Amino acid sequence: MTGHHPNDDPKGVIIINKTVSVSSGTVAKLKVTKAELSPYLNLANGNFSWKAQDDDGSLSSDWTPTKGAPGCRFVFDPNRPSTPPGITSSQFPDGSDGWPATTGSVRSEGSFTLSSGGVNDVTTYEYWTDPTVRTATPGSAGGSVTIKFTPTTAGTNHLYARSLDKAGNKSDTADYLFYANGLKAADKPGDINGDGHPDMYGIDKNGTVNRFYGAGNGTVTQASSPASTLSWTDARITHRGDWTGDGYEDLISLKHDAATNTDRLWIHPNTGDGFACSNDCAGDEHGQRELTVYDPANNHWQGADQILAIGDVDGPLDLDNDGTFDVPGYPDLLVKQGDLLWLYFGAPDDRLDTDRDPILIGNDGWSKYTLMAPGNLWGDERVDLLARNTETGALYVYVGTGDDGDGLADESTRLDTGSGFTSAYIPLVTSPGDADHDGVPDLWLTDDTGHLWFTPRVTKGDQPFQDFGGGWGDYQTIS
Repeated sequence: MTGHHPNDDPKGVIIINKTVSVSSGTVAKLKVTKAELSPYLNLANGNFSWKAQDDDGSLSSDWTPTKGAPGCRFVFDPNRPSTPPGITSSQFPDGSDGWPATTGSVRSEGSFTLSSGGVNDVTTYEYWTDPTVRTATPGSAGGSVTIKFTPTTAGTNHLYARSLDKAGNKSDTADYLFYANGLKAADKPGDINGDGHPDMYGIDKNGTVNRFYGAGNGTVTQASSPASTLSWTDARITHRGDWTGDGYEDLISLKHDAATNTDRLWIHPNTGDGFACSNDCAGDEHGQRELTVYDPANNHWQGADQILAIGDVDGPLDLDNDGTFDVPGYPDLLVKQGDLLWLYFGAPDDRLDTDRDPILIGNDGWSKYTLMAPGNLWGDERVDLLARNTETGALYVYVGTGDDGDGLADESTRLDTGSGFTSAYIPLVTSPGDADHDGVPDLWLTDDTGHLWFTPRVTKGDQPFQDFGGGWGDYQTIS
């Protein structure tokens, strides 16, 4: 075995000449070891070939490939690249000595140059920031290549890379530490990708949670990939507000845990583009976080049929009335458990009774309602509630008036704002808030034919519905 057989080239050298005995009709295998090839590595420049022939003990076949033809070539290189690749970026400088004075921000694209570290036979680079490994090819062996990456995590980030030679040998991994500045302002309520427009999640019949980006005119476009790699069948979902402190709007879910036979509330951190992390994102900061309570008696979401991230009901709190806020504003949660409606107050420690116990704001009749969070409808800095009666089809506005959820379940002050929204005709409905930026809240809904509709100016009723087409009949939920 060399690049040439001696029968074909007088410079060729036979390294191995062996006979392998096999039963007729079976496959012959021969293992060639590193020790057998290494002495000839420089002579062959890593290029080897082989030929074979059949022999039945009396007659032999022609060689394959035939005499005079090149052998079946392979490349052997036992030496992997001796150093890991170099990584540099002007937008996101090396942060190994701490946070640089000047660095880029989340959602801003950066260029990162991968170089060979002085290894001349590097032909490919592999790089990753999450479990997905990508490749980049330099223009020539040993050359550098520039890749693009947009960080979505504020603070510490890592870009990992390794180089490969033509035989596929891999170098050690380079770990490039860099920092990204956070958002200057939190994303607007309902916006999951930072473009300023309310967006939507939906769980299809297979349990896939998809993300749909709003365009600012009421229309939505499905993202090219789902919002999770896991199954979300039978999950309750909601989103309105940042629950993790990074400025991104997070997804909240209520899922049944078969192992404990309990329903559990989860925060799914948003990676900045609407991907809702469970345990399928890189970094501990992106792992799902359970929402729970200190006092087990305050857990009222067992068997709940809807959860709703309504926004910040009580705002920042001045607990001792000294004129200074002691507790910053934080998103709050409604839980509809049968006929009961509970208001929970969020806190940074992911406990829903840290500063305040939940309040029962509705004590009867809520099982026949679907709740929606349109935000603040009246310019009074109080969040409001939309609710549709699944049986009668009536649509109501409940006007929020106080820190304890005052008005959000008060039938005496609610406003009748629509009709015909029965669950038989409208299986699914949600409010993005103001999806078309005209100052009036809107709805997205599905009808009994499987079409998705945009209902603009729902509290005014002065604009026609817009049909976005079919394919929605098998969706389990939208939010």
